[in-house]
Amino acid sequence: MFSTLRSRLGVPGVIAIIALVLAMVGGAYAAVKLNRTQKNEVEKIAKKFAGKPGATGPQGQTGPAGKDGTTGATGTTGATGAPGATGATGAPGATGATGATGATGATGATGATGATGPVETTLPSGKAETGDWTFGAIKGVSGQIMAISFPLKLGFTPTFHYVTIAEGSTTDCPGTFNEPDATASQLCVYEKGRENITVPPNLESGLYTADPKSGIAMEFIPVNSANESWGYGSWAVKAP
Repeated sequence: MFSTLRSRLGVPGVIAIIALVLAMVGGAYAAVKLNRTQKNEVEKIAKKFAGKPGATGPQGQTGPAGKDGTTGATGTTGATGAPGATGATGAPGATGATGATGATGATGATGATGATGPVETTLPSGKAETGDWTFGAIKGVSGQIMAISFPLKLGFTPTFHYVTIAEGSTTDCPGTFNEPDATASQLCVYEKGRENITVPPNLESGLYTADPKSGIAMEFIPVNSANESWGYGSWAVKAP
């Protein structure tokens, strides 16, 4: 075809026709076998006669959605990650409210009364008992008897001692008015104060005759019966 056109129109004519066709259709010329000079001529002629681009045609209708592809194979499970670092210790929680006080339990039954222990009536061996004494005499009385009673009876007859303020204490009576004491088998009468009486006092009939180991009687003789007499002190007796 191209050989026929070339024989009739010559090479320049053929090139002109090709350039005109390309300018009209906007097509490429890669399929036409031209040399570089011919290609340049075709491009010039095509540009000269090329028409302006036409208006954009309306958009075609959207085609139907394609079918869903097949589900891919499940991937292999990844290796377990290394444990994370231990988190910091949290702050202590608030102290809980104090629980209500439980009800008071019922009072237990009263236990049985224990047996009555033995009652001491006689001063035990090696033990001492103590007490206080006092007396007063009115004017005109020749003498005044003062009795000392022992809370616990004696199982022996004690030796009597009257300890004046000046003496303070003796071998048989090592105590004082504030802390009366006696050695074994001794009865010590301590003087704290006296007025208008003779000392030591006379023992009225010795020990009591009705129960000689229950107490002792002392008779104080006034120095001047026209005046009042009085005296007081403490005592102690100790069993052997």
